[in-house]
Amino acid sequence: MKLDRPAIALLGVSTLTSIAFVVFGAISLMGSLAKNDNQPSSERLNFTLGPGEVRRVTAYVVGGDTMRYVSDIGGSKIHYRLRLDDGHTGSILTEKDISATEQGNLRPRHGSLYEWSWNNRSKRPIRVGLLVEGNFDLLRRPTASPIVQGFEQ
Repeated sequence: MKLDRPAIALLGVSTLTSIAFVVFGAISLMGSLAKNDNQPSSERLNFTLGPGEVRRVTAYVVGGDTMRYVSDIGGSKIHYRLRLDDGHTGSILTEKDISATEQGNLRPRHGSLYEWSWNNRSKRPIRVGLLVEGNFDLLRRPTASPIVQGFEQ
C-alpha cells in the first residue's frame, strides 16, 4: 500500500496526538495518585497598622471544607470587612467598625475566596491578629510582599 503526502501527514499528526494524550493522561494519573496535602492546618498572623493604613488577607477554601477564623484587634477601634467571592457572586459578609474580636466558621459550597480587610482610621498604630484553622490556602499575607497592597475604600 502506497501512501500519498496528505495521508502521511495525517498519520503523523494522529500519532503525535495519541502520544500527547498518553503523556498528559499519565501526568494526570500521577497527580491524582499523589499524596493529598489538603490536611487541616492552623496559621496565626500578627501585624501592625499605622494610622490610615489598610491591609488585606485572602484565603482560598475548597468547597465543602471548613475554615474557622478569629480576628483580634486588642480593644482598639478599626474598620473591618469580610468579603466572599465564590466565582459566581461576590458579596460583603460583614463590614463595620469594631473594637472586639470577630470570629466565625466559613464553609463554602463551592471553592471560594475570602478576604479580610482592616482599615486603621485612628491616629495611632493598631496591632491586628488573625488566626485561621481548617482546610485553606492563604494567598495574600500582611507582609512586605509585593502581593499585599493597601486599597482605598
